[in-house]
Amino acid sequence: MRSPTGRLTRGSLVAAALAGCLTVVLGGASLWWAGREDLPGEPGGPSDRPIVDAAGELVDDARSPAPVDLDPVSEDALTRGASAVSVTLLDHEGGPVADALTRLLLGHRSKALATDPDGVAEFVDIADGAYVLHVETGSRPRLVTAGRLVVGENERLEVTCVLEPFDLVIAGRVVDDEGDAVPGVRILARRVISAAGASDLVPFDEATQTAQTAADGFFELVGLDRGDHELRVSGSPEHATSDHVVRAGTLDVEIILVTGRAVRVHGVVTDAQERPVSGAQVSTPDRRHLRDVADHRGEYELRRVVRDDERVSVVARAAGYRVARRTIDPEEHPDGLEWKIDLRLDPEEGRAWIAGAIHADSGEPLPATRVEVHSPESDTLRTVLSGADGRFEVRDLPAGDDYEVRVRPRRRFADWRRRPVSVDEDGVDLEIRLRTLLRGRLEAVVVDTAGEPVSNWAFRLRSAVAAAHQATGRTSQTGSFTLEDVPAGEMILESRSPPLVVVRGVTLDPDSDRHARFAVDLGSHELGGSVLDARGAPLTGCSVELTWSPSRSGSPGGCLRTTRTGRNGRFLFRGVGGGERRIRALRGKAASPELPVDPATASSPLELRLPAAD
Repeated sequence: MRSPTGRLTRGSLVAAALAGCLTVVLGGASLWWAGREDLPGEPGGPSDRPIVDAAGELVDDARSPAPVDLDPVSEDALTRGASAVSVTLLDHEGGPVADALTRLLLGHRSKALATDPDGVAEFVDIADGAYVLHVETGSRPRLVTAGRLVVGENERLEVTCVLEPFDLVIAGRVVDDEGDAVPGVRILARRVISAAGASDLVPFDEATQTAQTAADGFFELVGLDRGDHELRVSGSPEHATSDHVVRAGTLDVEIILVTGRAVRVHGVVTDAQERPVSGAQVSTPDRRHLRDVADHRGEYELRRVVRDDERVSVVARAAGYRVARRTIDPEEHPDGLEWKIDLRLDPEEGRAWIAGAIHADSGEPLPATRVEVHSPESDTLRTVLSGADGRFEVRDLPAGDDYEVRVRPRRRFADWRRRPVSVDEDGVDLEIRLRTLLRGRLEAVVVDTAGEPVSNWAFRLRSAVAAAHQATGRTSQTGSFTLEDVPAGEMILESRSPPLVVVRGVTLDPDSDRHARFAVDLGSHELGGSVLDARGAPLTGCSVELTWSPSRSGSPGGCLRTTRTGRNGRFLFRGVGGGERRIRALRGKAASPELPVDPATASSPLELRLPAAD
């Protein structure tokens, strides 16, 4: 809830997940989530291990703020000083909220005041610091600021917060990939706030915003405020978790869970002398990539849903060691929900090396820039950061001629990549200059296959030339959105909730205002069928891709929709448009022939056949 009237007299809000708020990185976009507990026994639940994002970056673990900030044991007055914080609470119509209990916290100390008839609570003569604000009213859940209220010495901070009525509902059904109801699964609603500000308040106790599906799969979440919420479904022993971004007030949500077994994969990473390898990265390198970092005991844990016909690879990597890999066939564990897989890392015997220096195109050295070195043939992956002078060095590599060197800066530069790079004992020294990103203003409209605007559509816009640059939003009632400071070059637009829709091929010219049109494959038709192997047996868990080129409608780029086969190898695309499309199935490195299809005229289920394995 961003206040349109909130004002900071000086200082800035520390954008960190504090006072019971959790920063979660999803494809590079930060979401502010209220509450401290997570769904039990699911991926992403509480852990004493570091968080690692999809790119392998360590993310600050702000999930466990100091308990004294969340529930202070002392009601002593705040430390005296010459600073002040003035809090004004308004309702959604702009009227003052009187008699609300506001509590300001700093460390072990706190002070509580009730707002006056003007909705104001004045905390005066307090010390400078970064405070947390709790708000309690009789008709709303307990609220907490999404970040710190930072006040300097001898300063007065004024913050105005708008309180929503928390009277909206999200309702719908949870079904499996065959359309059957899934009862008894828990659904958690978390308010999504990007770039949280000083006046943003989120529910302190997320337990008030949960629901459980009934026998017919129906659920209802009540007491929500306006805006987007991420719905996380806890899954079951036979289903994966699922996340949807849904706007409060939506009453027809359909959440589809993938069928399988929710397996806990865990074990210990050791070296050749059976000593634990702390910090080793353990992952399942597939389309549902999961990653963990071994703790000081060498222990790791991954949770994922496994289909009965799916082989799972677990890979461990650490600097100075060769890659360790184990592949498990679910038939080896027909009923097991826990797989203990220990991994041993042998010393890396290579003597090859790659070094270099990273500079901006202006010539200045770029420190703390991430460099990734990868060889598919030797299964080697190493990551380092450049030093203060922009230099980096990766030693003890196996010799090879298939290396890729990639730089993905987090600042104002485009990505850099070179391949193949041949590496031997004589080494390779690279001079890397990163191109400064030119930027522009983007005004865009999203339309369906009939050219009609797609309103209230949650999207993510990514740069194809700079992976770190992403923005999220939602289209207006007219299907439009505007973004400032967008990197020039190709843009990738994708949905933030199923069905997964990806649009590529639209570019932004530098230093210009671009009016772009994104056409997404949304319509009124359905397209279904089955994926079979070479002998005609159905295949579960295959990826199916449906591509559409809207160029004939005046929109550049191409649109991709994906789904997966369920039981009996069946798949279904709902709500697609008419006209020629191309469809194919993929399983590992195997792909079916690409077929032309028109969802508007297709009268019988499709059959996609994967070729026999070599």
